[in-house]
Amino acid sequence: MLPPVRVALLTTLGVGLRILIVDDHALFRAGLKLLLAGLGPQVEIFEAGSAEAGLRYAVSQGEMDLVLLDVNLPGYRGLDSLRMFRGEFPASAIVLLSGVDAPALIRDALQNGARGFIHKSATAEEMLAAIGKVLDGDSCHAVATDAPLGACGGGAPVPQLTPRQKDVLLRLCEGLSNKEIGRELEMSDNTVRVHVSGIFRILGVRSRTEAAMLAHRNGLVD
Repeated sequence: MLPPVRVALLTTLGVGLRILIVDDHALFRAGLKLLLAGLGPQVEIFEAGSAEAGLRYAVSQGEMDLVLLDVNLPGYRGLDSLRMFRGEFPASAIVLLSGVDAPALIRDALQNGARGFIHKSATAEEMLAAIGKVLDGDSCHAVATDAPLGACGGGAPVPQLTPRQKDVLLRLCEGLSNKEIGRELEMSDNTVRVHVSGIFRILGVRSRTEAAMLAHRNGLVD
């Protein structure tokens, strides 16, 4: 029984769900493949040990419903492999796998088209919950043992702020007062207050301390 994945979703798929695992560690691929096999007989699982092999697989087998992509593949830097898969297979949901729980990396991955980010130290239950969220059409921020489920478990997307709100939030996290933020950004006190109020509303917080904590946890500031 796998509660994170809705039975209705898998039933609706009918012909099956096609998942591609791209990771250069054979043992990790084998474990993840075994975990995903528990989703049911309608799930087809493919695997590749490199980005190139993964692309060849996807081309030969047809576009995948879900690609689980290691962020640190040999021969690729940063999010290059993500951009490559995103460009070749725009309809596939791509979830990055990483042993690094870096907020800036998570933020950049989501901005570059990833639908989710799973830390490799996540438990089997956490991984399935994250994958279930993505299969249901949501985005999953990150899953790691030191931050269980986070945005995934509650189903809330990563908060979206305007560039100006991000400027204000960054300085708020640095401990600046509204007056000091206004001086740095050349805004009136009233404009700063409006931005701070909007940030609180979007983040769902009531204080500057809560806003700063949530911002750092979600990678909204470096």
